[in-house]
Amino acid sequence: MDESTHIANRVLVCDDEKNMRRVLSDILADDGWEVVAVASGEEVIELIKSKGERFDAIVLDLSLPGMNGLEVIDKLREIGSDAGLVAITAYGSIDTAVRALQSGAVDFLIKPFDNARIKAVLRKIRESRGLLDNLERSHPTLVGADNLPLNIVGADPRLAGILRVIKQIASLKTSVLIHGESGTGKELVAQAIHFNGARRHMPYVPLNCAALPETLLESEFFGHERGAFTGAHAMVRGKFEIAHHGTLFLDEVGDMPLSLQVKLLRVLQEQRFARVGGEKEIEVDVRVIAATNLNLEDAVRTKMFREDLYYRLNVIPIHLPALRERRVDIPQLAEFFLNKFSKRHNLPRLKLTEAQMQALVDYPWPGNIRELQNSIEKATVLQDVNTLLHNTFAQGGGKPAVFPGGGSTGAPAPARENEYLLKLGEEGEIRDLSEVAADAQRAAVIRALRLSKGNKSVAAKKLGVSYKTLFNKIDDLKIEISTNVK
Repeated sequence: MDESTHIANRVLVCDDEKNMRRVLSDILADDGWEVVAVASGEEVIELIKSKGERFDAIVLDLSLPGMNGLEVIDKLREIGSDAGLVAITAYGSIDTAVRALQSGAVDFLIKPFDNARIKAVLRKIRESRGLLDNLERSHPTLVGADNLPLNIVGADPRLAGILRVIKQIASLKTSVLIHGESGTGKELVAQAIHFNGARRHMPYVPLNCAALPETLLESEFFGHERGAFTGAHAMVRGKFEIAHHGTLFLDEVGDMPLSLQVKLLRVLQEQRFARVGGEKEIEVDVRVIAATNLNLEDAVRTKMFREDLYYRLNVIPIHLPALRERRVDIPQLAEFFLNKFSKRHNLPRLKLTEAQMQALVDYPWPGNIRELQNSIEKATVLQDVNTLLHNTFAQGGGKPAVFPGGGSTGAPAPARENEYLLKLGEEGEIRDLSEVAADAQRAAVIRALRLSKGNKSVAAKKLGVSYKTLFNKIDDLKIEISTNVK
């Protein structure tokens, strides 16, 4: 079936029980769906892959003979099906549910389920697809606040996959966990999900979980009543209350203290809470998008993060690759930032030669897109390309690159920067870029610890990271405090 003959609101039902196929077909047909029913996963793949049929939704039993439901989901994603998947089973477990949702299902139902529930889930899929169709027609790129284009720039295939996921889940309420190094654009993705979905006209509320001490973080989450603690002179609404009917973005969620993780889990499960110092429970409808630069699976294993909260947040995982892993996008990002900042500051646009652009591509960018953006803005303001490029490597060597014809000639990089760059590899030696990036981070951490006389809290502030992030970095980079910070 080709694009021109695609009929809207088609649903494929797959269950090996004949009676269940009949019941589901009747329920969904009564709700306006055109239903096709099959008995096996192999038939699902044959219809979509071999016969080219298209469906807006697929209701899939996970306990199938032959190819099981999870295998079918994996195969559907492999062949590029964009149908909304609803998993059903009579043998439900948290583990199976999480695996199905992480594989791409938008919801999970355990038999016997309420007829109204399956109708509601399918209606959400139908509504979201309608919104996405409108988005594709009217906005070739994703939009952000005030309907302005969101500048998610790049041609890396992984980025294209992320954009497809954003569009697919934007109008659903499903929790999302965005993982990636600092500076990779996690909040930009969160904004894209919110402003391209059904909640786009409702509040988008960000909260950095690492920026506040535990005593204040609970009040930020839930608000407080007057007199709840010293200095609480008036009732204050928390972020959950402010985000009602909208989206709450929890940045650096991995740094949240365990005591608050329990309370967050309860709100996510029950959608209700009480303000600090209050007794009345407040019901809210909030979609939660979380982000972290930590490996939460490791944190779960070391009991630093609750397993049940991890599963609740990690329904739809999105991983943002580091900039050094998507070097094909660096020229496009550089051009975008050069245009952006020349217009913002009303200054001539700097031009880069082919060699200069290659220097940007070769640099490991430990600070990722944020570092590239800040470097280009600084160079634009100073009208000096060498300001941008002095931390990059000249072709065939480890000394800072100085390029003619790119603004003012500029002064040579300070001696300490030369020394620092030369530590990353002997002149003429070609090293694996991941090793270079690790060495750069190691040098920065050691220097911050030395300047802080080994005080990790002070060092973390100097590095612009949380204490927990620094602690993990020290462990990952195998830095021995006793021998490296004296």
